[in-house]
Amino acid sequence: MANALFLQHTQSVTVPKGSRGNPPPQLTLKGRWLEDLGFNTGQPVIVTVERGRLVIEAELRV
Repeated sequence: MANALFLQHTQSVTVPKGSRGNPPPQLTLKGRWLEDLGFNTGQPVIVTVERGRLVIEAELRV
């Protein structure tokens, strides 16, 4: 079996509190590190919801 190279990047973000009413939670991820990991502007992603975490994967176009 070939050796696989895994790159792990941990980015800490905070869900911002809204100033008006009760807006829904949101997360904004930005930075060149996303591009380095294969996420490009406008590219669709797949978000998998697990208990206590979100897994975000680049959607591969064939």
